[in-house]
Amino acid sequence: MECLEVLVPTIEERFDILVQLDSYHNEVGEFGTSLVIIPKRKNIM
Repeated sequence: MECLEVLVPTIEERFDILVQLDSYHNEVGEFGTSLVIIPKRKNIM
């Protein structure tokens, strides 16, 4: 599974990123000052 880890220094920046990612239906986990982003795959038939 592919994921992206992003270091985010401030709470405000983290919140802005979380709001934007949620609008694209990504799975996001918070680990301290890092966000781990797992893009959702679309099923292709």
